[in-house]
Amino acid sequence: MNERNRLLLLIAIMTSISLIVGGIAVSLLYLTSIEQEKARLVETAQSQARLIEAIARATIAHEREDPNSISSNAETITLQQVADAHEHYQGFGETGEFVLSKRVGSNIVFLLRHRHSDLDFPKPIPFDGTAAEPTRRALSGKSGIMIGPDYRGVTVLAAYEPVSELNFGIVAKIDHKEILAPFFQAALEGMLIATILIIFGAWIFFRITNPIIRSLAEHKDNLEKKVEERTMALITSNDQLEKEIIERKKAELKFRGILESVPDAMVIIDEQGSIRLINKETEQFFGYSRNELIGKTIEILVPERFRKSHTNHRGAYFEQPSVRPMGINLELYALHKDGREIPVEISLGPIPAEGENLISSTIRDITLRKEAEKQLQDAKEASESANQAKTQFLTNMSHEIRTPLNAIVGFSQILLNREKSLALPEDISEYLKNLKLSGQNLSELINNILDLAKIEAGKMTMSQEALDLPLLVQGIYHINRAQALQKHIDFSYNLDPQLPNIIALDRTKLNQILMNLTGNAIKFTPERKKVVLSAFKEEDWLVFEVTDEGIGIPEDQQETIFNAFEQLDASVTRHFSGTGLGLAISRQMVQMLGGTIDVRSVLGSGSTFRVRLPLMESVFEKSISSAEEWDELFFSKENQIVVVEDNTMNQKMMKALFADLSLKIHLADNGEEGIRKVQTLKSEGRVPDLILMDMHMPGMDGISATHQIRMDPECRYIPIIALSAEAFHSQQEEAFQSGVTDYLTKPLELEKLIPLLKKYLRQDNPMVGKPIKSKKGQKILPAEVQDQILEEFKILAEIPPFLSNEVVKQTKKMIVLCQPYDSPFLRPLKQIEQAVFSRNSNQIATLINEVLHGEHPNR
Repeated sequence: MNERNRLLLLIAIMTSISLIVGGIAVSLLYLTSIEQEKARLVETAQSQARLIEAIARATIAHEREDPNSISSNAETITLQQVADAHEHYQGFGETGEFVLSKRVGSNIVFLLRHRHSDLDFPKPIPFDGTAAEPTRRALSGKSGIMIGPDYRGVTVLAAYEPVSELNFGIVAKIDHKEILAPFFQAALEGMLIATILIIFGAWIFFRITNPIIRSLAEHKDNLEKKVEERTMALITSNDQLEKEIIERKKAELKFRGILESVPDAMVIIDEQGSIRLINKETEQFFGYSRNELIGKTIEILVPERFRKSHTNHRGAYFEQPSVRPMGINLELYALHKDGREIPVEISLGPIPAEGENLISSTIRDITLRKEAEKQLQDAKEASESANQAKTQFLTNMSHEIRTPLNAIVGFSQILLNREKSLALPEDISEYLKNLKLSGQNLSELINNILDLAKIEAGKMTMSQEALDLPLLVQGIYHINRAQALQKHIDFSYNLDPQLPNIIALDRTKLNQILMNLTGNAIKFTPERKKVVLSAFKEEDWLVFEVTDEGIGIPEDQQETIFNAFEQLDASVTRHFSGTGLGLAISRQMVQMLGGTIDVRSVLGSGSTFRVRLPLMESVFEKSISSAEEWDELFFSKENQIVVVEDNTMNQKMMKALFADLSLKIHLADNGEEGIRKVQTLKSEGRVPDLILMDMHMPGMDGISATHQIRMDPECRYIPIIALSAEAFHSQQEEAFQSGVTDYLTKPLELEKLIPLLKKYLRQDNPMVGKPIKSKKGQKILPAEVQDQILEEFKILAEIPPFLSNEVVKQTKKMIVLCQPYDSPFLRPLKQIEQAVFSRNSNQIATLINEVLHGEHPNR
């Protein structure tokens, strides 16, 4: 309500109150006044009536005393006296007067002069008329007071009284208006005063109450707003609650539907272990009806022997509930109604519920799985037994084959090394090369068979090492280049400059993969065609591609060639030898390295084998030096070497091999003799510098002999190299645990043996401080050629290292100058060539500087 309306309402209320109070007050005053006026008029009328009666009686009495008077005279005399007295009577108030009348016939005759009449006496009026009602009553012999019309027809308050002696009627009256006039005046004045007071009071009231009202209004508005907000919140909350109730009912129905649709038995329990809910599968699984289980403790479904521990586990689970399987590594059993125990698998999970904790358990019968596991275990044991037998067979066969092969490859290497000094005919030299190549091929076949066995047995391991990628690619190129040249094949390699030099990878496996792919490409490519080995970066992958222009692979065989012992159709491959193991082993190794291998090929046009491996840069730099030339090794003759080998042919081969290295060895036929040889040398003050120990020998084997030697404190640090035909990792691990320092497999390869000899043996440099001597069949380097070579070194020093082709070309030119002679420059030149391939510009500059300033040890 606005301020104006409130003001009007307040005035109306106060006016109404004032009017009511004033009206009541005026009414009370009026009633009091009118009563007083009535009493006065009654007294006046009665007193005048008594007075007139007294005068009349006196006149009558006088007349009785005087017989000569007549009765009319008494009336006249009385009237005369009254008239005389009335002559001096002014009445009361402004309208009050005294009326005396009598009835004459049917009229009322007024006997005195009236105050409101211009005549001396008012005109008579009919007795039966409506006017002069008080007079008519007085003339009728009645006395009293009334409000009614007088002779004028004006409403008056009149007291009437009969004068019985003269049959007159007396009326004392006053106009009713005159009685009311002061009260009307008082009412008007009161209303005026009340109005002033009301206005002033309203002003004061509003001055006082407006701040309160405004505060109340604000409070009311705030309250209404809060009520509205609360109402809206309650409405929203109610709507949300209704939605939640609906959703909860839907969820409950859905949950029950899901519960019933679960193919396993499901039981929901509370914190006391009481079963609250089950599905139909539970009834079928345990043989109980729903009513038989609801309300029972869960232990009813647990065999008696597990119930106590189950109760403890249940309590512990409720303290820290989470989704987890129950009884990990334990065999769990449930109890059927008929008493049968059923092997089960149980998973537990908490269910959120208001005011309580519920747990759901899913129970699955694993009887069939247990039976299958038992069958699998039996099959596994049988398979392991078969694998063990196969491994033992392969081990034995590997030993039996590698032992004679060791002599074949070893002697062929010795003869090839002596080829220059023996001046063998060209065809004999070719035979030796073929002999060595055949031995190597046979060794590769054995390695492939063993690798396949390792992979199948899950015993092949990986090792992350710092790998010089350019050096590895160049090494593969140089190894296969000779075979390519023989077939007049254009063999090249491309190395992406974005690739890092040093990566982290298993060098041995990567080398074997690329050697297999490159060797196959050259093998299956006709003469005067191309083979390219490429390495590049593809996002986070290291990619190798070996592309050839060979015979190609039919589309339907492009996947099967990766299977063990699988080859192309005989009509295509009859001219090419092989076991069909290379690609199978390559795929297994690629997968072990976390990569993929595939092939794209068109029959008759060539193939591209693609290998993708994770590219990881190594945090370690790796320095890889080139292998020493056979004729550039100078070991000290004081070295004491013990070779423990039971095979006579291998003993002869080892003796000849070390003789070519100017080294004398002490041979032992078995482990016991090897120990005695070591003790003898030690007693002579010649503790062996190196021991080569065969692992597989009759009597005491190499492992036992190594262990026994290591027990002697003076022999604890002698380097012992295991030399064995046993190539499985487990066998090598056993050898290392016995105390061997390094491990070489048969057939013995000089490329692997020589670095170990350099590592453990003392070396001499016969070139230092001695004149240059020629080797058998070679000329002494003439001074003029030496000067020419030094000039070529100066030219080489001027070529920027990044122009690798120019550096290689200049180096080869200088090697050609040195080859006819016994030249000390050959070794630094080959080292420079190797440094170019490994992109080591610092080593190139160092080698050139050493030669030009006379600091190279071979000068």
